[in-house]
Amino acid sequence: MTSAGQILALARRAVTAVAALSLGACCREVGRFDQAVSLTDPRVPDGGPVDASCSQFCARAFFRECARTEVSACAAETVDGGAGVRCTGVHLECAQFGAVCGRRTADLSVERDADKLGALVALEAEAIAAFERLAKELACFGAPPSLVDAARTCAEDERAHVFMLSALAGRAPMAEPEHEQLAVRSLFEVALENAVEGCVRETFGVVIAAWQAEHAESPAARGCYAQIAEDEARHAALAHEVEAWFDARLTEGERAVVALAKRTAVVSLKSEQRGARDDSPLGLPGPVVACALVDASFAPTA
Repeated sequence: MTSAGQILALARRAVTAVAALSLGACCREVGRFDQAVSLTDPRVPDGGPVDASCSQFCARAFFRECARTEVSACAAETVDGGAGVRCTGVHLECAQFGAVCGRRTADLSVERDADKLGALVALEAEAIAAFERLAKELACFGAPPSLVDAARTCAEDERAHVFMLSALAGRAPMAEPEHEQLAVRSLFEVALENAVEGCVRETFGVVIAAWQAEHAESPAARGCYAQIAEDEARHAALAHEVEAWFDARLTEGERAVVALAKRTAVVSLKSEQRGARDDSPLGLPGPVVACALVDASFAPTA
């Protein structure tokens, strides 16, 4: 069984391993390209003329995951007897701020404010409903009272997180979303959601919070995220404990689907980290750092 202490230790190891990639608000060059590319190059399936879209063509031809591609020059050039473009530019690692993770639940979406902190508060609010629903469903399935109570305790933690993050922004706490109307689903449906939202996304949420606890600008924010990292480690540990209880009650085929969903969730999680939005006070990692954190967190099991 994966304990909260083990998950928090993993998160801190990932943060330490990736810390060298933290670049503040700067960018650094990690690669160059100066190459002629055919307009029929398979990397750019739609092709394109050598005109105002030349830079966009080159950017697509030399796309690099979790990095920013800057084209400095492009010009028409014959390639293998056909039309082509010579692309010149660099790949950059930039500390912008990308997606973060927490437990969500189907059939519920909390409206998010435009600013990043508002979005984080909304995610914590949604997690309240997710854990209350999980507690109700576990009780209906006849799960041990310890699991039901733990899920309810997690919901209380998320309520506290809403207040903590709201206080950082000097705003009133967000109203708790309605969750009583959420239907009780099948055991397999809940197991699938728990695998993705708990075992993968919430586990990564611990890593992100641990990173913020070291990189947020203000002592208040660092202290807030240090507490959130500890709480989320317990939440992720519960997800693994619940997964083990579900596993004994699923069919072999259902277990295979759940395992595939977890692997797919890790791939999707890394893809999401290409999203970027500056918000340095929160200490959120940029896309390159976040991708590295995903690798450091899930490489042993993904």
